[in-house]
Parts: sequence; C-alpha cells; structure tokens
Amino acid sequence: MVRGEEGEEWVEAAVRVLALVANAYARSAVQRFLTSGVFRVLNTPAPSANQR
Repeated sequence: MVRGEEGEEWVEAAVRVLALVANAYARSAVQRFLTSGVFRVLNTPAPSANQR
C-alpha cells in the first residue's frame, strides 16, 4: 500500500463527518431563519426604514 492512502482515508472520513455536521447545522439554521426572519420581514414592509 502507498503511504498516502491511509491519510486519504482519514481525510475522507473527516470530510464525511464534517459534511454531516454542516448539513445538520444548515438545516437547523434554515429552519430558524425561516421561522424567525422571513415571517418578520414579510409582516413588516420596511424594517430598516422603521428602525431609523
């Protein structure tokens, strides 16, 4: 076996784990954004203008 193969397998495993974590975090972040941000923006016509 080549020396690089073991390292590449470890990198692939790490990338898969990071991808799963990133995917789960992205889903939760999107749900939070949809539930908190979008509806507020839709309800208020111009939040930035109102804050000023």
